[in-house]
Amino acid sequence: MRLVLNHRICDRFREQRLGSALNKTYVYLTVVFGVKILLSAITPLSADFVGNVLYSQSSWPAILSSGLFAPWFAFMKAITLLWAALPIGHVSVEYNIGFWYIRPNLSTSLLLMMQKAPLLAFDAATAVMIGRIVAAYRSAHVAQQAVLLWLINPYVTLTTEMWGTWDIVAAFFLIAAVAAFAKSRFLESGICLGLGIAVKVYPLLSLPIFLLFLTREKIRSSLRLIVGVAGAYFVTGGVLMIFAKESHVAAANTLSQVSFFGGWVWGYTLEFNIATGFNVGISILAVAAFLFMLGYFPVWYTKRTSILEAVACLYLLVFAFSYWEPHFLLILLPLLTVFYFTSGKKKLPFVAYMSSALVFVLLNEGFYWTSYGHSFFFIPNYDQVLQHYSNLLLFIRQWPIGGGDVNTLITTPIRSLFAAASLYYFAWIFFRNCDKQILRRILGRAHF
Repeated sequence: MRLVLNHRICDRFREQRLGSALNKTYVYLTVVFGVKILLSAITPLSADFVGNVLYSQSSWPAILSSGLFAPWFAFMKAITLLWAALPIGHVSVEYNIGFWYIRPNLSTSLLLMMQKAPLLAFDAATAVMIGRIVAAYRSAHVAQQAVLLWLINPYVTLTTEMWGTWDIVAAFFLIAAVAAFAKSRFLESGICLGLGIAVKVYPLLSLPIFLLFLTREKIRSSLRLIVGVAGAYFVTGGVLMIFAKESHVAAANTLSQVSFFGGWVWGYTLEFNIATGFNVGISILAVAAFLFMLGYFPVWYTKRTSILEAVACLYLLVFAFSYWEPHFLLILLPLLTVFYFTSGKKKLPFVAYMSSALVFVLLNEGFYWTSYGHSFFFIPNYDQVLQHYSNLLLFIRQWPIGGGDVNTLITTPIRSLFAAASLYYFAWIFFRNCDKQILRRILGRAHF
């Protein structure tokens, strides 16, 4: 009787602890999402988001002919039409919203929240995907920690809810493609990867890694992945081009944008002209990174689940050397967050990478654009006090030092530290996944 009573007491104690932990989690999530929603309504805008806002004022034929980003622009236009139908006062969008400034009023803030709502939804979906993957390899408690770390990460909030870049959408589809691939759902993985490529071009760089892993599977699996990628991209992008009034213009715009992103994200390019007159770039860095991956692929363990580490290694190499916008790093962050919680929590590489990336973003973007006088470290100049601080930063930025300026002097060492952290993280993941015996044989033959 006493033993049964003790068991009941222990069960009640566990239930109370579990309920207390869940209540704390709900409080944390409520606060975090409240802050994210508030920041989405009052913060400045990235070039991505300004493009969304301005294109949402264009006609449907112009949107359908816009090329690579036509699906996203069409979605934003639908949200803007919904906002215009609400029984509130409506302001001039072009006048009240611009690059790094907002003229605050209730109507403008509501439009910003509505157009950033899909980004917040994908932010939450990415957190759920991270939690599901971590729970499958560790435990529900560790998965809860991973979700909270993702949601409170200031880099995620800065690039998603504050800037309004849609890199979070591509990041979600890439991590979803990796998760589906690890479970042998190759068609689903291909669809997710195709949707990610339709949103932003750089998930395309990971496609060869998926195909390399499929060399150890049946040919049918490769066909499923390819059909998924091609089908998803065609449905999201190709169909809109067909319905465009001038489909050849839409196709030419897509090709031009792919070329632009190839050079911008993946480093220096070799360019050649095609019949339409557009320059198409072949990324030297992307080719070099892929060849390097191909070179060490034979020593990689044959686990299908290590696709996450392989894709992470590739992007660590690319971002270590290429010239990129700081918000591009968001596509790599879900992979590293999962790896951090499933690899024994070795803190040094993850902390070094994240801290250097965040400092670089704050200094390079916040300091640089603040010095133009529109905002003070990502917060618009709603009053005269912030304007004074912006003027002070403008004075500091224009102070010449060694033929350059303060911004270059500050950000260059941070950029170098980030490259070193990326390479260190790459080496740690690589040696964790490679077959040491095969590697010793290869190195021994090379030495001989």
